Amino acid sequence: MDGSQQDMAPPPYSPVDDAAPDDSVISRLENIVDAIETDTDEVRSNLVKQLKNFLLFVLSVDYQCNTSTSLSNIDRDHFAIINNTLLRLRTVNNHQPIPAEERAEFCAGMGNFLEEPCKVLAIPMEHVVKTILDYFKYQNHTGAYQGSVHELYRSCGADTLAQKIMRDSQVLIPRLVSSTGMADEMCDALYRVSDKYFKHIAGTESSIIGSGSGKGKVCTVVQSVKYTLSEHGEAYEAARARTEAKRRQQRGLSSKHWASRLTACLKWTTDKSGQRHEDASRQDSQDVELHIPDFYEMA
Repeated sequence: MDGSQQDMAPPPYSPVDDAAPDDSVISRLENIVDAIETDTDEVRSNLVKQLKNFLLFVLSVDYQCNTSTSLSNIDRDHFAIINNTLLRLRTVNNHQPIPAEERAEFCAGMGNFLEEPCKVLAIPMEHVVKTILDYFKYQNHTGAYQGSVHELYRSCGADTLAQKIMRDSQVLIPRLVSSTGMADEMCDALYRVSDKYFKHIAGTESSIIGSGSGKGKVCTVVQSVKYTLSEHGEAYEAARARTEAKRRQQRGLSSKHWASRLTACLKWTTDKSGQRHEDASRQDSQDVELHIPDFYEMA
């Protein structure tokens, strides 16, 4: 081998000891936890104010209340870090359920961001986590939060919305809003939403279900919100049930089937649009309402 070939040869690699892999959530997210450590009392106080302002902003949008609360880009980025960390926590363990003890340990590692501010505000951390996840889930294409109330009902149903109303009315609003006038305004807005879908929300009931026996027995706490739907809520639930039933029926159909459905939909729309123009030309000022049927109504 000549000198030029020796110069081009790669340097020898140093041996690397293969450490035993550690699949725990804590070790795999250790860099994130280190990035959010803080020490000073001033920083901790600001984190409490930041969380309180964020929760008030979400409530204001959800119930369309003018509380003069705003969310800066810095605050949004702050909670985006938490949201991304929580989402990563869900999938970091190879998409398997993460043991409760590891979740608790990880959340304790995020103490300055979540645990300590929640303690100061006397708010369960589960409530805050749910609010953060919903804030980033229900946004429009520009990243603006649109509110989660109606979207929760549409996507998850009455149970989930009743839980949110109970959580907001009994925990978040009383512990976040110090002004009596502002609290009354927000509660009135909340009750307007509640009255639209529910006649009455009685409260949360809990029960304990045991499985297994002896040392292997496991007890699970089951909680549910008891409520009575309003006439509008019953109609909405019935519509959701029909839609879900149709979706289940349509699963597994071929692409050819959906292509034919789309062709039929486009043909129906074109025909009806043409008919509308003909009808409009025969009338001076009367508008003809074009009704587009549900996608599943077409054969």
